[in-house]
Amino acid sequence: MFLFSPSPLFHLFTLAQKNNSAQLPLYTMYTGELNPYNLSKIHLFNGREHLDFWKTKECNRVQGSDGATYNPYIHEDDTLWFFNDQLCRSLPLVYERDVVSRGLPGLRFSPREDVFKSPRSHPENECYCVDQTLCDMIGDGMVGSRLQGCQIVSKGTKLVSFNVEVC
Repeated sequence: MFLFSPSPLFHLFTLAQKNNSAQLPLYTMYTGELNPYNLSKIHLFNGREHLDFWKTKECNRVQGSDGATYNPYIHEDDTLWFFNDQLCRSLPLVYERDVVSRGLPGLRFSPREDVFKSPRSHPENECYCVDQTLCDMIGDGMVGSRLQGCQIVSKGTKLVSFNVEVC
C-alpha cells in the first residue's frame, strides 16, 4: 500500500542509496590518541549512542567502526563490530582467513554466521523483527534492516518484502 501515488521519478527502491551531501550522517569517532585500541570506533552517530528503531537497547546500540579502518592490534580471536548506517545496525565480524594484499599480510573478517538467522533458530535476533508478519515470511537468511524509512526483510541477496506503511 503506497501512502502516496508514485510519480514516474519515484519507481525505484534502492538498497545502495546515493546520499545527498546535505543528508550525510554525522559520525563522532575516536582518534586513538589516548587509547590506540579505540582507533576508529564510533562514539556517536548523529549525536546518539543508540538508535530508536529496533526492539531492544542492545540491538539499537551503535558500536564498532564504519568498516573503513580498525585499530592495528587485531587478533584472529577478536570480534570486530561494523556499524552500517543504511542498515541501521551494527554487525559482528569474525575471523575468516589470512590474506595477502600487495605483499602485506592481513586478516579477513566476515559477518558472523548467526547475523542473518531468523529468530526461530537464533532467538537473539528477535529484536530485529519490528514487523512480525515480515519476519514470519522467511527462515534463516533473514536480515532485518531499515532503509529509506522502511523496514526491509531480505533473504540472501533477494529482497523478500518491505513494509511501506512505516515509510
